[in-house]
Amino acid sequence: MKIDIIAEIGVNHFGKPNLLNEYIKNFKNKGIDGISLQILNKKKVDKKLQKFCLKKKEIRKFFRDAKKQFKIVGVGIHSWDDFIFLKSLKLDFIKILGSSMGNEEYFNKVSKVGAKKIFLSTGGRSLKEIGNFLRKVSKHKLSLIFTFWKTKNFLNEIKKIKLLKNRFNLNVAYGNHFKKINLIPKVCSYKPSEIFFYIKLNKKRKYPDNIHAVPLKKLSNLIEEIKKLN
Repeated sequence: MKIDIIAEIGVNHFGKPNLLNEYIKNFKNKGIDGISLQILNKKKVDKKLQKFCLKKKEIRKFFRDAKKQFKIVGVGIHSWDDFIFLKSLKLDFIKILGSSMGNEEYFNKVSKVGAKKIFLSTGGRSLKEIGNFLRKVSKHKLSLIFTFWKTKNFLNEIKKIKLLKNRFNLNVAYGNHFKKINLIPKVCSYKPSEIFFYIKLNKKRKYPDNIHAVPLKKLSNLIEEIKKLN
């Protein structure tokens, strides 16, 4: 099974529409299968994140333009609650961030939006916590995303991809939050359905998702290494 490569902008656009255009322009034709954007509800996020919120017309334009360049286009959410607007975007996937893992009501609302796939980030939760939640919700169109933030043994940590697949009989993707981006291709050994990683432009600035994001200048080599093992 081919592993799809999904590049996540997250909020590395700083809430600036002109930067969204740069991501589409600079990351197309690089071997990426899909791209995603995190959208935030200005009324429901911490004050420090409010400056990263985009207007609906800006979000709509991004997805309209992105669909012309990428095979797969999706969104990451945890506070967004305008599901009618979300449905109007006709997304290939919706990624529910780990902060909303366990919120059954939110999951059920997202599942009715009509996206082709729903990804649920495990966000460092235990097998018991994941299992308890999965028993409460529909698994139709659902895939898990395995991710972690800190580890002393990357190669041991990624073995959990196989464990999750066997335990829950679902597709399991890998979502990178690990600072050593050169190790990302190693996850191919465990056949995740997708590999998600954050991206950033080559500009010298501190991005919201920074040390674990792949800069444009390193992207081609990373994609080449993944495809060798895919």
